[in-house]
Amino acid sequence: MHKRILALVSALALLAALTACGRRETDVPTVPPATETQTAAAPEAGGDIASPQQKPTAGTKTTAAAETQTTAAPDEAQTAAAKSGSLFQKYVRDKVSDGAYTLRTEQPGMKLVIAVDGSDNAVDSDAGLLRFALVHKDGNYYMIMHTSKRYTKMTEEEYKKQVSSINTSAVDFDRMRFLESGSETVNGKRYDTETYNEGEQGVVTYFFDDTGVCRTRVVRDGKTTETDVFAVSDDADAAAFEIPSDYTLVDDPAQLLG
Repeated sequence: MHKRILALVSALALLAALTACGRRETDVPTVPPATETQTAAAPEAGGDIASPQQKPTAGTKTTAAAETQTTAAPDEAQTAAAKSGSLFQKYVRDKVSDGAYTLRTEQPGMKLVIAVDGSDNAVDSDAGLLRFALVHKDGNYYMIMHTSKRYTKMTEEEYKKQVSSINTSAVDFDRMRFLESGSETVNGKRYDTETYNEGEQGVVTYFFDDTGVCRTRVVRDGKTTETDVFAVSDDADAAAFEIPSDYTLVDDPAQLLG
């Protein structure tokens, strides 16, 4: 099973990525190579982002034994937590376990499509006026500007820096600690929920219906971020890796914006 997943968020971070695309050296942390990571987690709370029109109403909750039995050994507590998180296991972990999947998220001002097919991966970020993609396929790295219909090749190092500049964080499946399960209602629809402590990522609540995981809520540093759409499918969207035939190849990333 793949241990790591990547979280991507924030329209502000998107703008930072586009601003930095013409620079060859950027002072940002690197991320693990795609072969060591997966791309399918809840967006993290990166700042004050508008919330949905209706907040979830209070629902029923069941606290994990790992939270109440403080004397349990760490391995035992983690085992109990993993057993309790059956919905996340079924609708997220199992779907990404073979290394081919697509994640779609949507929150106010930003849509993301993240596709993974083995060591190949693609991230398509759509913030309305600005839409671009970062694609790694067949050992090559690309940045594609859909707005201007231009693309450029990148080195692996440059690719990692650009992924980092759109606020990418690694989360280890094995360190996700189950907190509680329950139910909440959003916009008149009832969801089953599972809440996890994901360390630096914050406390993440996943919302499920009978089709799978549908949305998330992240609380971090006192700030709350909610996605209106959060969906994981168990196949890689081939379209996410394509460079349209009418797009122009440019040598300098600064030319991507036209």
